[in-house]
Amino acid sequence: MSEKSTNSRVQGALTTLAGGPASALLGLVLFGMVNILAARHYRRFDWTRAQLFTLSARSQQVARNVRDPIEIVVLLGRAEPQWRDAFELAERYRALSPKITVRTLDPDRQREAFVAFLQRYGLRAGRSSQSDIAAEAGIVIVRGDRHLEIRREDLAALGDATRAGGGDASAAERIANARVTVERAISSALVQIERGDRPTLCVSTGHDEVPLQGSDESMQLFAQELAHDNIQTRPVELRGTASVPSDCDALMIAGPRQAFTEGEARSVERYARAGGNLLILLDPFFVDRHHAPSGLESVTRLAGIEPSSSVVVEADQSKLLEGLPPMVFTAGDFGAHEIARNFRGIDAEVLVRTARALRVSNGATTQPDSILRTSTSSWGETGELDAVRDGALRRDPSDIAGPIDIALAGRVADARPRAGRSASGRMVVFGFSYLATNEAMAAGARARFVDAALLQASVGWLVERNDLIDVPPKPANSAALMVSAETVKLVRWYALVFVPLAALLVGLAVLRARKSVE
Repeated sequence: MSEKSTNSRVQGALTTLAGGPASALLGLVLFGMVNILAARHYRRFDWTRAQLFTLSARSQQVARNVRDPIEIVVLLGRAEPQWRDAFELAERYRALSPKITVRTLDPDRQREAFVAFLQRYGLRAGRSSQSDIAAEAGIVIVRGDRHLEIRREDLAALGDATRAGGGDASAAERIANARVTVERAISSALVQIERGDRPTLCVSTGHDEVPLQGSDESMQLFAQELAHDNIQTRPVELRGTASVPSDCDALMIAGPRQAFTEGEARSVERYARAGGNLLILLDPFFVDRHHAPSGLESVTRLAGIEPSSSVVVEADQSKLLEGLPPMVFTAGDFGAHEIARNFRGIDAEVLVRTARALRVSNGATTQPDSILRTSTSSWGETGELDAVRDGALRRDPSDIAGPIDIALAGRVADARPRAGRSASGRMVVFGFSYLATNEAMAAGARARFVDAALLQASVGWLVERNDLIDVPPKPANSAALMVSAETVKLVRWYALVFVPLAALLVGLAVLRARKSVE
């Protein structure tokens, strides 16, 4: 046999080996390596436009902040329409933290383990349409010997799209809302079971303030958001009282329309000097069409903040909204205070309605920091109420020049430290109360306004909840178009002048080309 023939046979054998067992072995090795990498570097991707399968930024931060092992137990049967969505939600949290595990207990397939779990944690049993045994709780968060329940009825809307065949738009909307509700419930439970305590934000009443419950002018939605963040709100009557309850982690005074008396203001001062924290929202205050004190000026001066007798007017057309007066505008110049740090550089804006200018008090012993200010084109109108209402607004030397601070934060210089708290004598003052209302919350849902997020971050700073400060607001998908007056004017020029002119020029060019061919 020739040497050439032998070499060709060896090469053929090697080729066969490479194309057979060796390739299969290499494929198995690569497959194994990919699985190992996938297990060690687990990632989830959400390609939906609305990010339906992605937790909010705040929930992601809550999951990453978990310090001790926590188990999320889903107590639904696989035959129940809510099981898939509930389990998917729990898995999203598990993907973000190695401290979180997820377990499902099917009452039909794992009856003994299911019953033992109910007995161990004293959970109530019942029935469901799919099983003769069920738990009143749909999801249970477990940390050591502590547990928190999310009720089965809170999960009821999950799975609506499946029952509707996936083509019902209203069912799809219900399931999306249900996912948000359950996500908030899980995040709130994680925070509560981790911290153990639940801060209390007391809300003042008795001076015609923004109410906790009620219509668009109430702060009901804001209170609900705080509840999801494991912060409870409680009304506190301050009219005629000599002291603020000492168990208030912070006191909120939102948009009083009746002035505080000297004695009532002194009770708030004593609370602040004793280490209490204050969130004060002060709208422009008028009595008989003239600017008047709110009675809280002596309180805000403790932190070096002086509410002026003015109404802020915005002259920058890009900050105004079509058809609305210049006292309603947007503000996006966030200051140096830590409350505002995560709002800078993300194109966030606050919707402002009827604000007063804030300044540093003369001779202040403590220096407040800016949270939010207006543009350089704005000013603080010091004229009477009639001038503001009639729109006869003209800047004059007595007015306050912009840019203007409309939110400041500081500390009470002589505040005593509170036992077990590092946050003592903190104060946040806004020159308007609109951002706490249901109407502002709804406007934020329709457009990229961060009123509620900024107010939540302020509460977080006051009650030492840094997770509410550290998480930047997630831009909302705009369901309504809100444009400035300047943009509307530009659109009109395009529609009425530029587009017809362009069409005319194109027509003339075509006509000229045809004539040259002829």
